[in-house]
Amino acid sequence: MPERRGYNDSGNFFMIMDPEKLKHGYAFPGNNGYLVICIHGFGGTPAEHYLTACALNQAGYSVSVPLLKGHGTTMEEWDHSHWKDWTGTIEEEYAKQKGAYKGVYFCGLSMGGLLTLYMAEHHPEIKAISLMAPALIYKNKSAYFAPLALPFKRHLPYGDNFPGLKDEFRPLLQQGYGMSSVPAAVEMTKLQSNVKRNLRRIKQPLIIYQSDADTLVDPKTENYVLNHVSSEEKTGVRFAKSSHVMSLDSDRESIFWSTIAFFRKHQ
Repeated sequence: MPERRGYNDSGNFFMIMDPEKLKHGYAFPGNNGYLVICIHGFGGTPAEHYLTACALNQAGYSVSVPLLKGHGTTMEEWDHSHWKDWTGTIEEEYAKQKGAYKGVYFCGLSMGGLLTLYMAEHHPEIKAISLMAPALIYKNKSAYFAPLALPFKRHLPYGDNFPGLKDEFRPLLQQGYGMSSVPAAVEMTKLQSNVKRNLRRIKQPLIIYQSDADTLVDPKTENYVLNHVSSEEKTGVRFAKSSHVMSLDSDRESIFWSTIAFFRKHQ
């Protein structure tokens, strides 16, 4: 369990953390009888959701942030992971936890948003979901050619897609892999296709956050999701400045508190 967190006398958030411990997954007990499962992104770790988890827990929610299979270990293990390994991690966590709570919510970042959509498609009893830049449609269409690159390259370097991210939050992001796995990217496209086919199954209340400044996910993802799910209540929130890692960037507080308000509305 990471060290506790809170607010100072001025009401400003402060944190005491160990990113190396956070990368392996963690949980905070709450007091309102509800659980939020937060899911990290492609090649990332649970550390990306530390601020999310703290905000949700401060609002009374129990929070679980599991480590997806193939992540937080070695590039070779990531290379050999399958998209069903990632869904399996979340299915296992949900099955283990759901009986102890009045209801369960999901909150996902990037591929975690994609996995959140997957869970909503298969578990209509989930109370509501929150999506931060769900990686359903890539902005750079060359990413879809990963199968063609596979015979020649297994790993590709990441560019600096988050130049505006504050230095104090970079250790939370840097717990992930420093390169992309081409085999894992191929699996990611399979997950995207699977989720797209089943979006109409989703009937839960849904809120989705997207940024025009996102260099990885196409901003039209927001409208695509809203137009294809069957939810009676669905809300899109657009930002101008946040990078792809919305849980650590400039609009994070707005995202956290609007997510909390949305979840409370659907308790």
